[in-house]
Amino acid sequence: MYSDKKFWELHEAYQFTVTEIALYFYLMEVRNKCLWADSIKRNNAKITVDLSISFHTLQNARNKLKQAGAFDFKTQNGSPNVIYTFANFAKVSNEVSNEVSNEVGNEVGNELIKNKKKEIDKSISKKNNFEKLKADFKNQIAPHVPKFGKDMCNAFFAYWTEKSKSGKMRFEGQKFFEVEKRLNTWRENNFNKKSFEKEDAKPTKTIPYVQ
Repeated sequence: MYSDKKFWELHEAYQFTVTEIALYFYLMEVRNKCLWADSIKRNNAKITVDLSISFHTLQNARNKLKQAGAFDFKTQNGSPNVIYTFANFAKVSNEVSNEVSNEVGNEVGNELIKNKKKEIDKSISKKNNFEKLKADFKNQIAPHVPKFGKDMCNAFFAYWTEKSKSGKMRFEGQKFFEVEKRLNTWRENNFNKKSFEKEDAKPTKTIPYVQ
């Protein structure tokens, strides 16, 4: 079965006129009636009448189509009966198709690279933001070390900077968070050991806060 896709790929490269397109599909219809023979014979006068064009226009149109590789044609001793051959069309159209596919492939490839770079940049930015927030939280605790002690501050820091499934630290989920008040509550609850035991049977590994 013949596919019009090949012709339209050539059209993308050569930008055929309406007359050239009409001539091509007119000859395709003749081929169809000839069971898709590689070569067909057609009278010039018949074509000009059927398409309502002049012989000069016919000559220009078929020369353009031949140059594009849509078909070849031959005249014999000035005979009005011209032989049109389509045997090489598949080869030419495949070359054009490969060229178009390569161009599209390159465009898609470049777009994928850009998107990947954006994802990487976003991931790096997110990680940097996380580390910055963690460092800022650590700096807020630092002035209270003399009052509450290193061990308590280390435990407090480890608990509230634990990441949730959403990627945020525990303290980020709090609507209000005043470090000194939270530390006082933590001390009153004996370092909040009960909270640790409820959330995990195993104690959370303490991240050294003060060296």
